[in-house]
Amino acid sequence: MVVESVTKKFGATMALDGVSLEVPAGCVFGLIGPNGSGKTTLIRIALDLLRPTAGTISILGLDSRRRGVEVRTHTSYLPGNLVLPRKLTGRQYINDVARLRRVHGPSDHVELAERLHADLDRPIGQLSLGNRRKIGLVSALSHGPRLLFLDEPTAGMDPLVQQTFRRLVREAADRGATVFLSSHVLDEVQHVADRIAVVRGGRIVTTGTVDELTSQLTRTFRVSFDNYVDPMLFETTPNVVGVAAETNPHDLVFNVRGTAGPLFERLAGFHPCDVHGAEPDLEDAFLDLYRTRT
Repeated sequence: MVVESVTKKFGATMALDGVSLEVPAGCVFGLIGPNGSGKTTLIRIALDLLRPTAGTISILGLDSRRRGVEVRTHTSYLPGNLVLPRKLTGRQYINDVARLRRVHGPSDHVELAERLHADLDRPIGQLSLGNRRKIGLVSALSHGPRLLFLDEPTAGMDPLVQQTFRRLVREAADRGATVFLSSHVLDEVQHVADRIAVVRGGRIVTTGTVDELTSQLTRTFRVSFDNYVDPMLFETTPNVVGVAAETNPHDLVFNVRGTAGPLFERLAGFHPCDVHGAEPDLEDAFLDLYRTRT
């Protein structure tokens, strides 16, 4: 999927402002940002459910606006505000969707339902939010789409089901499907996405892998020595943006932005007896990007 300079205005409100993205085939691509940042708007434009004010989106080599019907035959969409027919059972709903898609032959919806512990035989109106989303996820996955849009997919699901969801997403990508995962649940994206983009106020703040994002952050290293070491000796060390003595005079705390190699080379001459590093996670990266970039 290729997104080129997509802008969307709702009256005076700028929902998307010149968004450009390239989502490689066969990967899990995470789009993270708070509610109202433009994630759902971008998905709806990609599926031609909304028309952009400017810009284009190409899906599987097809213009999503001019050939929207054809695009949707190869995609699935699990919306964040999923609404299902309350009187139908999950099985009836999934079968109806399959007929609308003209899916013939065997379906793996029974196996998917078992793995997700989805109840296919109760009326959907009697199910909890999490269990309704299981039905939606089974329906979205069961016909083997080439591109899968998932908007806040695990809302209301318990942690064990979320782990199963991650495995199913990875299996879909391993089969060659592309998964576009929109979420504000950072842990969900961190553990399943190959690449991510951070969206803020309708603009892409940054893109990259989880490792690339976290490498931009300030990491903390606590170093212990046998004797007192003057922290001033490290102030000019490349990538060291801060150094301070601890209450214990034999301990120093270093703040490092970027690779820690120069610090370790400098430390070697002082023969430290212990080094402890705290690795940042995607939540740290997300919050740091929102604090420091415009």
